[in-house]
Amino acid sequence: MRGPVGAELAAVREAWPDRPVFITPANPLLGRVVVDGVLRVNGIRVTQTPFRHDPGSPVMHDELIRLLTASGGPGDTVTLPLSVIRGRMRVRWLREKIAAARMVFACDTETIDDLRAIVSAALEAHDVPLFIGSSALAAVVAGLVRPAANASMVGNKNASPPMCGGTLFVCGSKHPASHHQMRTLGLPLRMLTPKSFGLANELAADLVARGRAAVLCADYPGLPEHALAAMGDIVETVVRIALVRTIFVTGGETTRALCRRLGGTALELHAEIEPGVIAARMPCPEGTRLVITKPGGYGDAQCLVRVCEWIDEASAS
Repeated sequence: MRGPVGAELAAVREAWPDRPVFITPANPLLGRVVVDGVLRVNGIRVTQTPFRHDPGSPVMHDELIRLLTASGGPGDTVTLPLSVIRGRMRVRWLREKIAAARMVFACDTETIDDLRAIVSAALEAHDVPLFIGSSALAAVVAGLVRPAANASMVGNKNASPPMCGGTLFVCGSKHPASHHQMRTLGLPLRMLTPKSFGLANELAADLVARGRAAVLCADYPGLPEHALAAMGDIVETVVRIALVRTIFVTGGETTRALCRRLGGTALELHAEIEPGVIAARMPCPEGTRLVITKPGGYGDAQCLVRVCEWIDEASAS
């Protein structure tokens, strides 16, 4: 729930005004819950945690509706409380709200069972609800609304990815945890700067020699879009000259920019490697790539080491 979440929600409502939206940042597996409309991490209000001082997008509000409206979200958002979620009348309650044109629901969530109740009730109350939130929510949605064609692949950690010709690790997050995780890979950590001449060749050489390469954008001067454009130039070049098929990206804006730059048309859920770390298939003009994403502050020091192990195991299976 960092960045202009409210504005993004408003854009979703404008695009699909007739579809109810259910939003929750909760991921109980990571200790992140919403109770009585308040977002907490390990029992502590989110504004009293390090997320308050995030270098890129500090979280200034812990009341979910206030967080949404303060960042440009719709003003008619309704809280979906645990008392309703866990009650027997939740579908009827939702239908009445939707009939009254209340179409945005900020959901309390304390357990995975709460997420299942939210998704199942939403699907029963409306034909095509929209869900916005955490990887835990995505996993529940995928389990309940799983296309038959993809049923054998979604959620299967051992299913072989569509390719594996080298992995490029890209860090666009400013969070110190992500920087530390990149360093644990034991790879030359290439830094993106305005004077990074020859950086694409260095990364390509790392891929040939080690099968992996890592690039970090930490203190690029100027506006954020300048750094994204520069990173896009580098990644696009490396992907094409080194035939990269697996890309790990940390940082939401970086992920979106790179997917667009590479001509990605969609991200199709492939597996949840661990809580907060998602592998997805991305159809591109040259074929399907595997894109693995992680929010900046997620994971312990060995998170990316385990990602490498997952890639190796999936490639060998």
